[in-house]
Amino acid sequence: MVCLGVGILLAALAVAQDSAPDTNLIPNGSFEVETGAGEGQLKPEGWGFNYSTKNYKGIYVDDSSQGHSGERSVSIIGDETTEPGPCAMWLSGMIKVKPGTAYSVIGWIKTSECAGKGAWLWVIAYEEENGKAEGKVTSAKPPVLFSGTEDWQEWSAQIYIPNKTRWLRIACRLDGPGAAWFDDIQVSELE
Repeated sequence: MVCLGVGILLAALAVAQDSAPDTNLIPNGSFEVETGAGEGQLKPEGWGFNYSTKNYKGIYVDDSSQGHSGERSVSIIGDETTEPGPCAMWLSGMIKVKPGTAYSVIGWIKTSECAGKGAWLWVIAYEEENGKAEGKVTSAKPPVLFSGTEDWQEWSAQIYIPNKTRWLRIACRLDGPGAAWFDDIQVSELE
């Protein structure tokens, strides 16, 4: 029975991959809208920076040459003493989703001298808007981790929302030394 369910899910996701995502559900996925963050610092509206050690810096980049599109992107830098394991992330606000529905998550990542696990997008599930994280939402295939030095590459996954999940957050993550830039994050319901 479980194998049949997984087979149906994988078949549905394979069909869904051919469907073009329409409306982006994530506010400010291009990081173009800014807000004040105190002390004269700007940050992308709807996003916050979290880190587990002080070896990481989160930077709101205002330089079109460092973005995938537009004028802005976000970056995480792990200094040379950063050990793999603890990570840093730009974390989105809450995104309302429908249980039992498939979604596409797409983002663009650029790396420079990334070691450790590298850079990737992480999808976090919640049962309640103000509740505790219920865990990571999985996709039909393992997520790709970007490391080394690479120009902009698309990261994508198709995910299925479990019955109890009502909210998602997207995390742009770096684990280890190096630098990563993130831009043009999209979350779209698949037909």
